[in-house]
Amino acid sequence: MPTPSRAPAAADDLKLLAIAEDLLNVPSGLIFLAGAALLGGEAGLIYLVPDDSAAFVTLQAVTGVAAGLGGVTLLATSYLFGLLQGGSAKVE
Repeated sequence: MPTPSRAPAAADDLKLLAIAEDLLNVPSGLIFLAGAALLGGEAGLIYLVPDDSAAFVTLQAVTGVAAGLGGVTLLATSYLFGLLQGGSAKVE
C-alpha cells in the first residue's frame, strides 16, 4: 500500500489524472443514459426471471444490488460532470 508521501507518484504511474481528464470529455448525457439503461435493464431482468427457486432469487438480489449501485453512481456522476462541463444543471 502506498504511503501518503508516495501516493502522488503512484497516481502518476497509473496515469489516474489522464484517465480522469479523458472521462471529463465524455458528455454527461451519455453517462446518464448508461445509468438509466443499467437500471432499466436490471428492472427487466428482475421482471423476467422467475421467482421459483432460491438460485433465481439470489441472482436477482445480487444483480439488483450491483446494478443499483452502478446505476446510481453513473447518474450522480453524470450530474457532477454536467456541472463541471457547464451544462444546464443548476444547484440552488
